[in-house]
Amino acid sequence: MVLRTKHVFKDRILAVNIRGRNYFFDSDGNCIEAASGGYLPMLDFCTFSGDGHIYGISKQV
Repeated sequence: MVLRTKHVFKDRILAVNIRGRNYFFDSDGNCIEAASGGYLPMLDFCTFSGDGHIYGISKQV
Protein backbone atom coordinates (compact mmCIF):
# COMPACT_ATOMS: atom_id res chain seq x y z
CA MET A 1 0.00 0.00 0.00
CA VAL A 2 1.37 3.37 -1.02
CA LEU A 3 1.70 5.88 1.81
CA ARG A 4 2.81 8.88 -0.27
CA THR A 5 4.09 9.83 -3.72
CA LYS A 6 5.95 12.90 -4.87
CA HIS A 7 7.92 14.16 -7.88
CA VAL A 8 11.65 14.00 -7.17
CA PHE A 9 14.81 14.39 -9.25
CA LYS A 10 13.44 16.09 -12.40
CA ASP A 11 10.94 13.64 -13.95
CA ARG A 12 10.98 10.85 -11.34
CA ILE A 13 8.22 9.96 -8.91
CA LEU A 14 9.03 8.25 -5.62
CA ALA A 15 6.29 6.01 -4.22
CA VAL A 16 6.81 5.32 -0.51
CA ASN A 17 5.00 2.19 0.68
CA ILE A 18 3.74 1.47 4.18
CA ARG A 19 6.05 -1.57 4.31
CA GLY A 20 8.44 -3.26 1.94
CA ARG A 21 10.42 -1.66 -0.86
CA ASN A 22 9.80 1.82 -2.26
CA TYR A 23 9.95 2.48 -6.00
CA PHE A 24 10.89 5.19 -8.50
CA PHE A 25 8.63 5.73 -11.51
CA ASP A 26 9.07 7.90 -14.60
CA SER A 27 6.61 10.66 -15.50
CA ASP A 28 4.60 8.17 -17.62
CA GLY A 29 4.10 5.85 -14.61
CA ASN A 30 6.60 3.16 -15.66
CA CYS A 31 8.62 1.60 -12.83
CA ILE A 32 12.31 2.55 -13.13
CA GLU A 33 13.87 0.86 -10.10
CA ALA A 34 13.51 0.04 -6.43
CA ALA A 35 14.83 2.59 -3.97
CA SER A 36 17.57 1.63 -1.55
CA GLY A 37 16.41 -0.89 1.04
CA GLY A 38 17.31 1.58 3.79
CA TYR A 39 14.35 3.89 3.16
CA LEU A 40 11.80 3.97 5.95
CA PRO A 41 8.15 4.92 5.38
CA MET A 42 8.17 8.74 5.35
CA LEU A 43 5.21 10.95 6.18
CA ASP A 44 6.64 13.66 3.95
CA PHE A 45 9.84 14.16 2.00
CA CYS A 46 11.54 16.62 -0.33
CA THR A 47 14.58 17.12 -2.50
CA PHE A 48 16.68 20.19 -3.11
CA SER A 49 17.78 21.30 -6.57
CA GLY A 50 21.02 19.60 -7.58
CA ASP A 51 21.47 17.94 -4.19
CA GLY A 52 20.85 14.30 -5.19
CA HIS A 53 19.44 13.32 -1.79
CA ILE A 54 15.95 12.81 -0.43
CA TYR A 55 15.13 14.23 3.01
CA GLY A 56 12.11 13.00 4.93
CA ILE A 57 10.03 13.18 8.08
CA SER A 58 9.23 9.87 9.74
CA LYS A 59 7.45 8.75 12.89
CA GLN A 60 10.14 6.14 13.55
CA VAL A 61 13.05 7.03 15.83
